[in-house]
Amino acid sequence: MKNLGYFNTNRKKGNAYLDVIIVIILLVVVAIAGVFVKYVFSDINTDFQADPELSQEAKDLIQGQETQYPSTIDFIVLFATIFFWIGGIIASYMVDSHPIFMPIALYFLLFVWMASIYISNFYQELLITDPEFSATASLFPITNYIMENLLVICILMGCSFLVALYAKSRTGGEF
Repeated sequence: MKNLGYFNTNRKKGNAYLDVIIVIILLVVVAIAGVFVKYVFSDINTDFQADPELSQEAKDLIQGQETQYPSTIDFIVLFATIFFWIGGIIASYMVDSHPIFMPIALYFLLFVWMASIYISNFYQELLITDPEFSATASLFPITNYIMENLLVICILMGCSFLVALYAKSRTGGEF
């Protein structure tokens, strides 16, 4: 039976740019969703705190969850960035590819890096400069730092993926 999916390792030959695209998409989705969930959760917490029928124990529990949420999501984004980076390096190292294709991969990475500029600006306009969300977004300093420096992070990721992908020593004299 033939596997025709994306994760078929027989067909995947040096897609460093696709790995960076996947990392960018996942980080942006988690970052934006995290800020929006905190925004909604703050409104829900305000309603719970004003409800006289809830016990003080329930109110304290909801307040504690609402207070801990930003730091939890911040560290999830940080660890996801680190683990995607390490995983991408390992995956790039495991793929057998010829160094002659490095300029092509670098060319595609240039487009990915240009896209990361627009994605970073989109995040900043949507969450940082918008007065409705800026107070909530300021509770996520690590996420904001990663998203504001997304281009630099993507350049470092892409270059490290390329090094792991194409700088392997070839043994056995085969091409």
